[in-house]
Parts: sequence; structure tokens; C-alpha cells
Amino acid sequence: MLDRKTMLAVLALVLLMLASAIWLVGHMERWLIIPFLPPACVMIVLGALHWRFAHAKGDLSAWTKFGSFFAISYAAICAGYELILVMRVLNVTAPTTFLSLIRLLFAFLGVQFFVLGNWIAKLPPLGLWRPASLSLNKAGEAAMLRFRGWLMVAYGVTLVASAFLIPMSLITPLVVSMSLALLIVALIRRRQLKAMIG
Repeated sequence: MLDRKTMLAVLALVLLMLASAIWLVGHMERWLIIPFLPPACVMIVLGALHWRFAHAKGDLSAWTKFGSFFAISYAAICAGYELILVMRVLNVTAPTTFLSLIRLLFAFLGVQFFVLGNWIAKLPPLGLWRPASLSLNKAGEAAMLRFRGWLMVAYGVTLVASAFLIPMSLITPLVVSMSLALLIVALIRRRQLKAMIG
């Protein structure tokens, strides 16, 4: 379970994002749902982490530190995106500066995944209920964590490189397609490990 300080820090950032989203809706030329996506994503991530840790078994101290870093850094990146939108509506930043700041946020997101990937590979396996077709023993879960760590590091490096090297219009489609591809690859690897054990 996430500690109290982490919950309070993330909720404070979410409230800041919600206030910014409401302000943006009042000052934009047309109503858009985009300003409300960052706080919604953070709340979904926070809820998923909280549920995951509440239903896990074993020593969660290392996982709690991991989850706290993940939740706070992700919330801070989303709050930064919201702040950039506010600056753009206020005409504080020029269009080119706005795009550069968005690229910088993607780079920060990549660095976050790089750090988390290196970290998660060293964590102890987390005991959670899974369908029989996906359940692994302790050694299998440890191997899966190492594989997930490698995927997250590769994802982070690709994000950082993409943030500076590819056109802005292609970054979001690349991130979405990579996320789906990594999810599929992780599921395939889990099935392979299950077949090896079985």
C-alpha cells in the first residue's frame, strides 16, 4: 500500500491539475477534454497501484518505494504538461517554445521509464492472483520482472531519442503503438515462461 506522504503529494498535484483544467476550459476558445486527461490518468494509476499493493502478499517495503517514486514522478510530469497548456493559453510561450517543452516532457517520461526499468528488475516477486494460464512460480515471476525491466529501459531510451529526433506529430502515435506492442510482448513472454514451467 502506498504511504500517506505519497498519497498526499499525488492528490495535491491532482487538485492542482484539476484547477488548471477548469481554468483552461474557461479560457480556451472551445471546450476540450484534453485538460482533464492528465489528472484522470494519474488517478487511474494511483488507484491501480493502491489496489495492487492492497491485494499483494509478502514484504512490500521495496515495492512501496518503487510505487511512491512512480506515482509522484508520473503526477509531476502530468502536472508539468498541464502547466505548459496554461502557459500556452496565456501566451507566455511562443508556439516553438511550447513544442520544445512538450518534447522535454516526453524526454522526462523516457528517463522515468529508464530509472523504473532498472529498478523493477531488482525487486522481489510480488505475490498476486493471476489466471492459471498466466500464473508463474517464484523463479518465473523473477524472470518476468527482469524481462519487464528490460522492456521499460528500452521504452525509456526510445522515448528520449524520439523526443529529440522525430517530428512532433509522430511522437504520440509512436508512444501509443509502442505501449500496446510492449503489453503484447510482455503477455507473450509470460505465456512462454508458463509453458516452460508447465
